[in-house]
Amino acid sequence: MNKSVLVIFLVSMNFIFSQNSSGVVSYKVIVNKGNITKSDTIQSEDKKEIANFFTAILKKSIEKNFELFYNDSTSLFVEKSELKYDSGNSNLYGKSNNDKLYVNIKNFTYINQVDLYGKNFLISDKINQLSWVIDRSQEKFILDKKTYKATCTNKVNGKEFKVVAWFSEEISLGFGPDNYCGLPGLILELDAGNLSYKCESIIFDKQNIKKPNSGKRVTQKEFDVIANQKQIEILGF
Repeated sequence: MNKSVLVIFLVSMNFIFSQNSSGVVSYKVIVNKGNITKSDTIQSEDKKEIANFFTAILKKSIEKNFELFYNDSTSLFVEKSELKYDSGNSNLYGKSNNDKLYVNIKNFTYINQVDLYGKNFLISDKINQLSWVIDRSQEKFILDKKTYKATCTNKVNGKEFKVVAWFSEEISLGFGPDNYCGLPGLILELDAGNLSYKCESIIFDKQNIKKPNSGKRVTQKEFDVIANQKQIEILGF
């Protein structure tokens, strides 16, 4: 390869990397009703009615469109602006639709700005680094990106569940929806317990991402205690 061709190749590769290293991904979040029913091993009609009732609430509360803004080292995961409710509106668990999740993949930390029943919190903690198992024999295209399958087990509030992710090395930044990250490429589709995240669009442009800064600073463990107490106080369970 002569020098001029090599220079053109390197410039082209640098352009492609820089183009992909910043942008915004749109996800649709879906509640997997079948997983809820299966995990709860529902048998009686009464329990089925209760499960269907709470599934309907979950769907209304959670099934929304979200955006992941990212650059080379940080990301911000928020509900899509045109679908937000008023700032005072909360979902089943008291969280506002204006919450912001900031992730730094260089030091694996996150800051989650949460409005819980009208009070702002800034949850700062380390990301739970999951033990991903990558299977490059499993591949599929999402939009126009080739993706590979990765699986792991996650544990939230004492409950373990399987996580299946499809990531693209064409965007070689380890971000993903919510706080799922750490793969050698961007996660475009994810099944995690009762929730699925489906990528609907990717736009490459420059992103200036700022840390959330509004609320009382707490760790995740401290916030979980506060949230559980508030839930019992308001919902009775």
